[in-house]
Amino acid sequence: MALVSPVPTTAFDKPLPWPFRYKGLNLGVLTFMVTIVWRVLTVSHMTLVIGAMEVGLFALLMVWVVWRLVQRWMADDWAINGFEIYVLLMVILPLGSAFGAQKEFGQPILWGIIAFKDYYLLLGVLTVYHWLRMGWVTLKQLEKAMLIMSWICLVYFYLATLFINPAPYQDTPLAGANDVKGGGVYYRFNMAAMYFGAIYYSARAFKRETWFDLFYAMLFAAYVVVFRLDRTSMAVTAIGMAGVVLFHVPLKRIVRALMVVILPAIFAVVLIFLLAPSKVKQYEDMFIDAIHTVMGSSGGETEVSVRTLEIAIADRQVAKHPWLGNGRISHTWNETGYEQWLGFFYPADVGMLGLTFIYGYPGMIFLYLLFGVAGIYMLRVKGRNDDLFFITCQFLLLALFLDSLTNGQLTQNPGQALLLLGVMHYYSRINSVADPKAELPSASALA
Repeated sequence: MALVSPVPTTAFDKPLPWPFRYKGLNLGVLTFMVTIVWRVLTVSHMTLVIGAMEVGLFALLMVWVVWRLVQRWMADDWAINGFEIYVLLMVILPLGSAFGAQKEFGQPILWGIIAFKDYYLLLGVLTVYHWLRMGWVTLKQLEKAMLIMSWICLVYFYLATLFINPAPYQDTPLAGANDVKGGGVYYRFNMAAMYFGAIYYSARAFKRETWFDLFYAMLFAAYVVVFRLDRTSMAVTAIGMAGVVLFHVPLKRIVRALMVVILPAIFAVVLIFLLAPSKVKQYEDMFIDAIHTVMGSSGGETEVSVRTLEIAIADRQVAKHPWLGNGRISHTWNETGYEQWLGFFYPADVGMLGLTFIYGYPGMIFLYLLFGVAGIYMLRVKGRNDDLFFITCQFLLLALFLDSLTNGQLTQNPGQALLLLGVMHYYSRINSVADPKAELPSASALA
């Protein structure tokens, strides 16, 4: 069965440039771009290789930006749309934080900017958006590229978890352990690709009544629940999967699926309660611990006290620098990072508060504005209820928003949500096309 529906044939005004004229190469380039911009493999056993790829891509993106500026200067064309303005404002956002880091930690401005070097991969989103506008890639190709990326992550995550002992990597960005999550060492892989796979295949199973797709959806969701052991990730995966079905599938079809899908699932859950009560108790303790953390109370667990300490540090620093934030510390300038001044502290651990710590209140609000703007674009799109990619992106945006409230979604990987914003903007641009299947107008129509 094909991963996605066939790509409609489209006439172009001009021949496609290399490498976009070759389908396989085109898809490979697009998959590479999305994988690096989304940073789904940055925390992995291939960190050094991926890091080198990020640096190389950043250099290419800077060359591309300069070339685009030259092209626009020669054509005397400086018109930009709302999405492009938002991306450009995001790119300059770290400048204020660099001043904040100089004020608080004495870090030179240049090092404060360099500390955000991964952040500037956001230019890759602008590149993909440009390719869509020019008709060099299609939404179906982007959909397929994101599915390939998700399957690559799924296979690697399962293989690594099952066959590579995470213990040697404990207390690094790659792996950790705590008593609340069973005491064992687990990998801290990024879950955005898992969200996409779980939501996409849930939607496809119910929209097309291809129930084997639910097996694929469960493969993605199972990794989050059984191996990743992150409570927010579990919750947003469940919300995304349920939401895309409840809002985009007729009620009669859902009811008809009860006997086929949901009742066996309930039976499986009951079996787990009966056969593995210790595992159920572990998950119960995990979520109780999360409630203690949110309420600021002490449940006697190490993670609660550590997270509470980090929240206190962030609160103190936000109060000192509410407008510019505290920025990032370049490990090249100071290899200990924040530790020299703040002790154990990672902004990604405290979600929205960590974002405010880095950028200040204006920067935090500006970044969260991304989800509101995406919602406006969604409302402009009509007649796409059967478009799997569109409805998946809707609920993936919701999942990323919820994830960002307590995790480092926007502090570490803003490109994930920004790419989806670009997709929503592009859908809104082509909304006036008479035939919804004709997803790609000619380049001249969108220029």
